[in-house]
Formats: sequence, C-alpha cells, structure tokens
Amino acid sequence: MAAHAPKTAKSLLALFDRCEAHLRGTADIPHKRVGAHRYFHLRSCNASRLATRAAEVLNSTYEAEATADNIVAKLHDAEGLSLLVYEHFADDPHPALRLSVRLKSATAAPAVRRYRSNPPVLHRKELLLEPNSPAYTLMRTLTELEETAGLLADPHTIGFRNQWMHRLESMGYAVEGVQLRKLT
Repeated sequence: MAAHAPKTAKSLLALFDRCEAHLRGTADIPHKRVGAHRYFHLRSCNASRLATRAAEVLNSTYEAEATADNIVAKLHDAEGLSLLVYEHFADDPHPALRLSVRLKSATAAPAVRRYRSNPPVLHRKELLLEPNSPAYTLMRTLTELEETAGLLADPHTIGFRNQWMHRLESMGYAVEGVQLRKLT
C-alpha cells in the first residue's frame, strides 16, 4: 500500500475499524466459524451501507471489482480483520476468492493477496446468508446433498478450486447451478 495516498490509507483504516466494531458487537447474525475465525457476508449483517463503502474503498485502492454483494469479512479472534472479495458471490454456490486484504492493527500495513489460477472456494455458503432468504434454502439443500454424497468429508482437501473439482470428478459428481448431479 506504500504507493497509495495517505487519504486512501486513512479510508481503509476507518473502514476496517467500522467493520470490526460492527462485527464484534453482533452475536445473532449469520456467520461461519472456521477455527479461530468467523466469516460474515456484509450484506447479511445489517451492514448494507458498510458493504457499499467497503466496495468503494477496495475498488479505489485495489481495483478489486467489489460490489456490496460480494464482500465477506473474516474476523480473527486474536486481532484484525480481513475483507474478502469473491467472484460471483450471488450466483455461484461455491464462489472463488479473488482478493483478500488483511489489517492486523492500525500501525501495520495491510497484507494484500490476489488469487487467480487456483483460488480458494467457499463451501457451506448458506451459513453466511439470512435464513429467511430464498438463496439460503437452495444453498442449504445443496450442502445437505454434498454431505450425503461424502463430498465435504475432510474439508482441508477441498479448499481450493482444483481440489474441489478433483473431488467432484473423482466421486462422479458435478455441480450445475445449485443442483448436484451424479455423472453416469
């Protein structure tokens, strides 16, 4: 971030502070826990304005192609926050991570990582959605089918796109939209 103007750095820091304060102050919003981290879809956290602002800052700072609908916040238990920009979050049941920006403290430079050829993919997406949304039911049904088929067993081996595609292929399945199809 050294090449960015101080105003941009201040905007990013203010954004991270607002996100972290909002997320640490809420308990009953949809989230996914993985180890010591909690993931929140900003649009599902009663944080639409914050999601819009996050998209503006990430786009102006990192050319992230972020929208208010494709940003997930990763709250680290110890300290810090990451903002994650996913490709096609609304349409893809297993969206791929495009950009991660992590800020550990007000004095540290953000850690920025872009993913291209074999990005991490999101599983159990329904955990990030409002239970009363139409997408929640579709995603929950897909997850249940994937669990029954054994596709989500040993999750450490399916976290990246290539691994996930290999698992599907080796077990004779394909995900088409929000449907799981057994290949013949």
